[in-house]
Amino acid sequence: MTKFRRRRQKFSCRRRTTVWENKANQRRSSEQRDRDDSIAEEAS
Repeated sequence: MTKFRRRRQKFSCRRRTTVWENKANQRRSSEQRDRDDSIAEEAS
């Protein structure tokens, strides 16, 4: 029981960090996309 609980805790912690990283990456990529769009509009 304790082993299972510890494993679940580790998994949830890892999952939480990955979700946070995914959100940060999405925000960064969306900002880059906006920048690229503005650059493309200026070029055309």
